[in-house]
Amino acid sequence: MSGDSWVKWGTDLGSYAKNAVQSATTLVAGSELEKKLAEATSNEPWGASGTLSTEIARSTYGYDDFKVVRSTELLPAGTIPR
Repeated sequence: MSGDSWVKWGTDLGSYAKNAVQSATTLVAGSELEKKLAEATSNEPWGASGTLSTEIARSTYGYDDFKVVRSTELLPAGTIPR
């Protein structure tokens, strides 16, 4: 293997490990709403489904759930919404 392919392999492996840890943490801890928020705000390239987004939006009608949704960082730090 060349030097570039080793770097790519290491990067891919690191990314896989990070996603696995995040998924395991999400499955173990948190309420159903927190799990949905974690799934919707994950770093996956396809984003959240319409159904998931609708469920999160509907949960904001409850006062306590609204606070949970608002406390979640929906955009990465430094991102300006379009």
